[in-house]
Amino acid sequence: MKEKFQWLGLGLAMAMVVLVLVFSWRIVQQTRITQEYAEFESYLDTKMYADPGTEDRMHFFLTVHGVVSEVFPYLHVKEETFGYDWQDIKKWYAPRFSVEGLSEQSYFFSLSEMLSLLDDPGTRLSLMHLSGVAKNLLINISRVEDAIVLESFHEAFRSNEEFMEVLVPGDELLRVDDRNALSLYQVLQEDSIYGLYPLLEDQFSERFFMTYYHQYLEEIQPEQCKLDFVKPDGTQYSLMLDWNEALGITGTHGVIITSPDQLTLYGEYIQNSNLAYIQINQFSKENIALFQSEMARMQNTAGLILDLRGADSTPDTQDFMKVILGYFVDAETTVFYEKIRYSSWLHLEDPDAYAEIPTPYYPVQNVWILPGPSRYTYPVVVLVDENYLQSPDDVLVGLRDLAGATMIGRGFDLHVLGHPLSITTPFQDYAFQVSTAYLYDRTMKKMENEALVMDRIVPYTREEALGSVDPILRTAIEWFDEEV
Repeated sequence: MKEKFQWLGLGLAMAMVVLVLVFSWRIVQQTRITQEYAEFESYLDTKMYADPGTEDRMHFFLTVHGVVSEVFPYLHVKEETFGYDWQDIKKWYAPRFSVEGLSEQSYFFSLSEMLSLLDDPGTRLSLMHLSGVAKNLLINISRVEDAIVLESFHEAFRSNEEFMEVLVPGDELLRVDDRNALSLYQVLQEDSIYGLYPLLEDQFSERFFMTYYHQYLEEIQPEQCKLDFVKPDGTQYSLMLDWNEALGITGTHGVIITSPDQLTLYGEYIQNSNLAYIQINQFSKENIALFQSEMARMQNTAGLILDLRGADSTPDTQDFMKVILGYFVDAETTVFYEKIRYSSWLHLEDPDAYAEIPTPYYPVQNVWILPGPSRYTYPVVVLVDENYLQSPDDVLVGLRDLAGATMIGRGFDLHVLGHPLSITTPFQDYAFQVSTAYLYDRTMKKMENEALVMDRIVPYTREEALGSVDPILRTAIEWFDEEV
């Protein structure tokens, strides 16, 4: 009996130690954030602004950076992934936002650039601030050693015979408005925050043309850009491309290359192969009933092809995901585990839902899937590419894990942060949103910035660019012929 009480006392002592450590962590965290705010308040006090708007912009910048420090989940993972310290990012941008006469367009461009370092589509400025801030071209490029290479281009070019006769993925970009493309790329990169962190190369490539327009063309506002290319055989050609509003064409993985003709879900029976084909162009509530109808119609097929290319994530995506995955489980099943980061901002937004707690995160929550009206037991193939304004990564992982889906197409790094918190500040009503939660998979493995691996990779080719065939769909049908 005495030994039992000794063990009980030891357990209580250990619990007290854990509790003290947790509270100490919270105190250190809050103290650090308070010190950061105090440092910047002191910095602001030393500045005399002739324009009150400049002071508001500095306060908004301070708020955005501070909220990300307190609220953003996995900030340390982003820092480790890309090699920066979020506090150093603040020091780099602060002098740039204190410049008198800085245009609002330049201010929002730089602030959106800062948030792009988090590589999270859910953490961004309000759309009303992003409208008209950046221009982009309807192509994607990348740096391959000492060359700037054409990766892909928008299907809108198909109506231009001149473009389609010469444009081929893999062509090297020589000049941009008669400026050497590689030199221009290097100068813009070195002059920006991206020049300090080589691991952000992909993010800079996606913003290359936007940065070029911002730095060189914002004041003169040309309508077109001249690009000179060279083919592997040495043949050179030039094209004039239109500058476009970046907001509607630039997505999670660069410029989108196709635009759906309609947002309504589409289903088709592929008779020769006895396959069901369902194309989801948007995860909207209106399409849920259509999906259920198509699944009822296709129950006796030998396999299912789910085409999720270009199916952007929406506020309805998680509800839609639960409906889809319900066809692949027999009982209530956990698909993900979610952790929401505690913050005073979240508590202020909804004190009842988000109580004050002494720990950095709320308890883990299960994301459940309930069985649907029937169980689909045949093989499933999911078609994927990089063509998203915001990719439905949780749906893709759920289909891979619960439906055992085969992934065909082109993959990318996952972005599965969620629960965005919207904040409108008193500084000229400037607003932004920040993610507050992240997902683990069923094995409690983190998914953010992990690669979505394809079972069969289908590179982007001239054949796909021309639109004469659909190589990804063709590969899926061939997979069924070979494997089933």
